[in-house]
Amino acid sequence: MKSARQLCPWLLFAAIQGSAIADEVVLKNGAKLEGTVTEDGNTVTVDVGSGTVTLDRSQVKSITRPDETIKEYDRRVQDIKPDDANGFHQAYLWARQQPGMKTRANSLLKKALDADPNFEPARRALGYVNYKGAWLTQDEYKAALGLVRYNGEWVGADAAERLKRIDQQLSLAQGKQAAEDELLRQQLSLERERIAQRQRALEMLRTGEIPRDVAGALGYPWALRYWGPAAPASPQPNAD
Repeated sequence: MKSARQLCPWLLFAAIQGSAIADEVVLKNGAKLEGTVTEDGNTVTVDVGSGTVTLDRSQVKSITRPDETIKEYDRRVQDIKPDDANGFHQAYLWARQQPGMKTRANSLLKKALDADPNFEPARRALGYVNYKGAWLTQDEYKAALGLVRYNGEWVGADAAERLKRIDQQLSLAQGKQAAEDELLRQQLSLERERIAQRQRALEMLRTGEIPRDVAGALGYPWALRYWGPAAPASPQPNAD
């Protein structure tokens, strides 16, 4: 049985020779093998076409086998000649109708353009626009029309300047409002604390924790007018 280090030449060769229609084995060390997988107990054997690689299952992270749709996709692509732009486009038309094949379908459009850079159906399917004889991306086309991008949208240059001024004014207004809100918050917090302090002082006066004369000396003159229990009256001399 080959160790992970001994497998390196096989992995390189498999990456070069691996068939498009193949199972994929991902090892725990991150390496990949493509080929036909056979499982027997704790042994995983990968036929890479020019030979086999035998692995212990403890070395394997995952095994992925292509479904029938992917096999059909690979079969169709293998039958297309490298310079056949229309063949790749026809395969694209089939692939885009298959669930989960969007990425593979788009790759066929790129292959069609590799075969013929001016192949119109592929250009238009990828969103290109023919402008004055040149194929432009959507962004290039809008820029050619004199539009500019502002906050993710394409608008005229004059509109972009007006939007920019409006956004600056809104930002200043929001900043001013935020400052006014913060000042009001501070004033309300201060008033709330004053009321809370007064109530605490009144409670301490009521319980006798602070004498009234001391409270007055500390800056609580209202404490002298506290309406709590009156002090006992001093005895008056007998008028007789």
